[in-house]
Amino acid sequence: MWCCASRCATRTSSSSASRGSIALQGIVGDDVTGRTPIVVDDMIATGATVEAAVNGWLAAGGMPGLTVVAPHALFVDRAIERLHSLPLKQIVVTHPVDRRSLLLFPARVVDVAGLLADTIARLHRTELPGRSRLCA
Repeated sequence: MWCCASRCATRTSSSSASRGSIALQGIVGDDVTGRTPIVVDDMIATGATVEAAVNGWLAAGGMPGLTVVAPHALFVDRAIERLHSLPLKQIVVTHPVDRRSLLLFPARVVDVAGLLADTIARLHRTELPGRSRLCA
């Protein structure tokens, strides 16, 4: 089951790009009534994409209490206000820019620094199958 919210860039009369708007593309799959999803976003900046996905999910009959997962948590502009107004169960991020902003939510920070360092070291030593040596 997929719920797709995407950023749609808008153009002004001078042909310069302005901030995009978020449009819910739809929910594909089974009936969502009574279900609670995990919303995955590549980055939470303003929270507008998460807001559009959650509101679309709820409008389709999905349950509140969603979990949001994103590797990058910037929380700029009105992100805190937007996310705080949504019926979220928790937010899971890997490396938030400002950890203090997570105090406002049921949040979990997953540290992947060790995993990334280990993977880079293995690539350097060519221990991963199918990888050529990257560094001499």
